[in-house]
Amino acid sequence: MDPAFVDLVNRFGFQLLSLTLDPDKSTGICATNIYHCLSMVAAGSKDENLAAFSQALGFDVDALNETLQRTVKVDTYCKTNSAVEFSAASSIWHRKDFILEKAWLERMQMTFHATIGPLELQPINDFIFRETKGKFKNLIQSGDLAGTVLMLITCLYFKAKWQNPFDKMRTVRKSDFHTFNGKILPCAMMSKVDRMEYVEDELMQACFLPYQSEGNGPQWKAAVILPKQDGIDAMRGIMTKFSERPELLTKLLTGSGPNTPSSSGPPTGQTSMATSRTQKINLSLPRFSLQLHLDLKPALVNLGLGPTFKPSDDFAPISTGPLMISRVTHDLFLEVNEGGTEMAAVTVVAMSRSVQLNPVMRVDRPFLFLVFDAVTGLVLCEAVVNTLGRP
Repeated sequence: MDPAFVDLVNRFGFQLLSLTLDPDKSTGICATNIYHCLSMVAAGSKDENLAAFSQALGFDVDALNETLQRTVKVDTYCKTNSAVEFSAASSIWHRKDFILEKAWLERMQMTFHATIGPLELQPINDFIFRETKGKFKNLIQSGDLAGTVLMLITCLYFKAKWQNPFDKMRTVRKSDFHTFNGKILPCAMMSKVDRMEYVEDELMQACFLPYQSEGNGPQWKAAVILPKQDGIDAMRGIMTKFSERPELLTKLLTGSGPNTPSSSGPPTGQTSMATSRTQKINLSLPRFSLQLHLDLKPALVNLGLGPTFKPSDDFAPISTGPLMISRVTHDLFLEVNEGGTEMAAVTVVAMSRSVQLNPVMRVDRPFLFLVFDAVTGLVLCEAVVNTLGRP
């Protein structure tokens, strides 16, 4: 794959992840899955919307076709390790009376091999369930279709076994995990003493755990990166380094040279780095399972996609008439245990003709209150509430 495109996707991923950080809960994304889905929408945009996608996704407007091809090549490359289960799928679901432009639809089928179907719950949820190996059941609800004329969905699934599994007999069933906000959560702590790639500097500790591998394709590993300092700011600082200088992340993960960004050293604009090496370390890692649902709209607006969430004719390559993105959500399943890692991701981009606002009813002034029978309409009690008495 093109190293520049790898850096581009990694930069996008860490920018987005940083914007979803929350001191009270975990967060996580599959950046390639999100990038893939947004690229499909970008292919149907023009003028201001295309410029917004160019800014957020980091491609030149004149290089859109090349970006789409590179996006597809990522999925092709990831499938070439036969020891790992990997799949990625794209889909387009539209209302029957919503006419799609033939050129865009053909492009989606030829470039992304997208499944095309009616905007109906059963086929959409069947697609998601199948492509995520059952990790998401009935993900889309009837309310999600209200006002929606078009929905683009991408799914990704990954499952791999550790090259050197953790011994279940060494897992401490009752251990502690300390959250950003100082809470102590019970956890099962896996442990091993083994030779592995390891790096440490003033900013962080990091180790790299390989998965089983076959063939000449990707050599999948897990990176566990632990900030030296407690608190969310230390974590955000590491992610900022990786988003601002994605080539440092690439060096760290590929072992192609000096690695991690340091918090001290060269003047501003430069970065000193430590070097990873294989050595014996004593690793304790919690067993965990995450199921996350993220509303990506605030983060994507922050990255420059604000214009795409307003109705305009800048999606004319998709369909004639005003069109807008109404919602972008991302669901992630991630489980890490003694045997390996399983991950599934779903990105949904919903599009509508106009802004859909939920009615707001704030009862903070006098109101009429009734108790009634819904069969006959008999009112049993009626009251005008102007004072509240005891709360």
